[in-house]
Amino acid sequence: APHRDGSVLAFDPSFGAREVTAVLYLCGPAWDEPARSGDDGALVLYCGADAADDEGDSATAVHRVRPVGGRLVLFDSRTVLHEVRPHGRRDDR
Repeated sequence: APHRDGSVLAFDPSFGAREVTAVLYLCGPAWDEPARSGDDGALVLYCGADAADDEGDSATAVHRVRPVGGRLVLFDSRTVLHEVRPHGRRDDR
């Protein structure tokens, strides 16, 4: 589900100091091909969504970042509405 990080953790000073969220995909080459189900485990960023929007309807741009091995994604998860889609794969050992 789309969300912003930190709403519950905002009261903990150790979490409040985070400025950037980093996601590094460590998946193997098999993940470079899209999943047949269409749900490929993508990180979806709803950029420019209003602060009150928790669905992404007001986003000015939507970016789907596929999980490709070695890919690094940096973003502000406290302000950017985001979600991770299910991967739909059976080989998730």
